[in-house]
Amino acid sequence: MLSNQVIVIRGDRIERVAASDQVQIPAGATVIDLSRATVLPGLIDCHTHIMLSDTDDSHYDDILLKQSWQYRTILATLNVKKES
Repeated sequence: MLSNQVIVIRGDRIERVAASDQVQIPAGATVIDLSRATVLPGLIDCHTHIMLSDTDDSHYDDILLKQSWQYRTILATLNVKKES
């Protein structure tokens, strides 16, 4: 866990994360004080059932118990490639 950090974001990308004494805040930058917050860029839900393509998980047992791991992998891959 790091403290006293500056996160420089340009456009929609994190450009740099460094100690506050090592970063010059760019002129004209919008500064948001998150010193009392925990910042977790890139955090994802690691417990999600991506092999299911909808919010109705009534068929979860059928997929999990009756389909091969190869088939479930294909389903999961297709689901994460779908555009939201």
